[in-house]
Amino acid sequence: LMPHIGEKAEVVGNRGVAQSVTPTGSAFSYTAPANGIIILSGGTVSIIEYGRGASFYVVGLLAGSFAVVRGDTIRITYAIVPTMTFLPN
Repeated sequence: LMPHIGEKAEVVGNRGVAQSVTPTGSAFSYTAPANGIIILSGGTVSIIEYGRGASFYVVGLLAGSFAVVRGDTIRITYAIVPTMTFLPN
């Protein structure tokens, strides 16, 4: 059912449960097992890179949320371990 103009579209479905990710060594790479969002906060991060295929791109932030599709990689370089969470769609 499509919403009418001005109505809020609401997504109802079986979304996955948040998954805590524990970075193990700097630089740490996490490859998304499904489409979703990676949330990164805290710690002492010096660089975050977004990877798709063989290419990586510096995101210009030291924390935040990053939309990913299955197979995308987030690579973080840090001195103090940040908190990382994956929220699958």
